[in-house]
Amino acid sequence: MAIQITPHNRRTTDKALWVTILFYLSLVLFLVSVGSYFVFDHFIASYSKNLDDIKMEIRQAGTIEEKIKEKEVLETQGQIKDFSKLLANHRFISSFFTNFEEWCHNRVWFSNINLSINDFTVDLSGETDNFQTLGQQMIVLKNHELVEGVSLSNIQMNLDGRIDFNLSISFYPKVFSYNFETAE
Repeated sequence: MAIQITPHNRRTTDKALWVTILFYLSLVLFLVSVGSYFVFDHFIASYSKNLDDIKMEIRQAGTIEEKIKEKEVLETQGQIKDFSKLLANHRFISSFFTNFEEWCHNRVWFSNINLSINDFTVDLSGETDNFQTLGQQMIVLKNHELVEGVSLSNIQMNLDGRIDFNLSISFYPKVFSYNFETAE
């Protein structure tokens, strides 16, 4: 009597079982997702049609007078939006001059001004009693929150013993805006 012993590899059969289960589970999930796509596509199409029908009913509802008034209101609304854009981009020079007067030293006189709104710079020619006053004016301008930079040039003493100078100041754009308020 011959006994034949064949070893069974239990690990391979367990792996094959898991692989089979995962395969069928993946297949079911894939079929469910494909089916869901078509179901949702059908719902979206039907709801879009319903939405279009409702919009058409809304357009047809209302009298001719209401439609004319609605058109007028929409035109006015567009004009208001356009004006708001223009006002936001408009540069207000008058507010700059009012506030710049407050930033100037009382012993400094400016004889010439060149204002560039596009570059937010001001070039000034001025005169003062002495270098100390000029230094105080520079400190006030450099420490101001809206001044981006200050450049002093062409400093010379005139025949009267006074100091002539040129000053170039670059500001932050807020200086020329409509809502400009000094924070001092």
